[in-house]
Amino acid sequence: MPPPAGVDWKTEPECGHTFRWRSLPERTNGTGKWPITATTSWDVTWQSNTGQAGTTTLTATSEDAVEVGEYRILLVDGGR
Repeated sequence: MPPPAGVDWKTEPECGHTFRWRSLPERTNGTGKWPITATTSWDVTWQSNTGQAGTTTLTATSEDAVEVGEYRILLVDGGR
C-alpha cells in the first residue's frame, strides 16, 4: 500500500518517534538498545448517583529499551 499523498517524511509522527540512528553498542553505553519512556495522562471528570463528583488526573508511565536496526525506504514512480 503506498503512503498517503502529501505525506511529509521529515515530520515526527503524531504518536511516535523516528529514530535517526541505529542502536549500536558504542552509541548506547554498550547495551545496543535505546532507552524509552512512555507516559500517558487522562483528565477525568466523574459524577456518582449519590451526587458526589470530582475531577482527577490519572497518569501511567512505562520504561523499556528497544533495539533499532536499519531500514531503508525506496520510493519509485509506479507510472514508469
